[in-house]
Amino acid sequence: MRRSLRDVLENCMAQGKALYEGHAVAAVAASDAESAEAALTLIKVDYEVLPHVTDVEAAMAENAPLLREDMITSGMDPAPTKPSNIAKYMELGHGDVAKGFAAADIVIERSFKTEATHQGLYRAACLPRQRRPGRLCRALVLHAGPFCGSRYLCPALRA
Repeated sequence: MRRSLRDVLENCMAQGKALYEGHAVAAVAASDAESAEAALTLIKVDYEVLPHVTDVEAAMAENAPLLREDMITSGMDPAPTKPSNIAKYMELGHGDVAKGFAAADIVIERSFKTEATHQGLYRAACLPRQRRPGRLCRALVLHAGPFCGSRYLCPALRA
């Protein structure tokens, strides 16, 4: 599934239904803090609790309530025609698993499940060096997506 501007916008602010606990459903823009506080008191939200699951295995079941009714799993052959909660299927491997198991002295099979976790984040920064006409500009980009950062940095440096 390709990320699109729609995916980003839906994650920033709920569009029709909240997708997770804590999903923003309203916003206030004001010229000062006092006006913003007053506007916040005027916001009323009525929630309807929709059928949901809180377990990844249950969310992947065929009869699970759908988070997005238009999401079709990509990466499968043949391609599915029904929506599901699985965005993309990927299978990675190396070597011959059956041969490895056959050669092993002991085979232990178990399933492990952990709670949801979030990766540690660090402050993003971009430190462009002074450029001289006709010379390269070097930038130190301190985050996991330097190529995404360059998409915004390069046009800014051309100006």
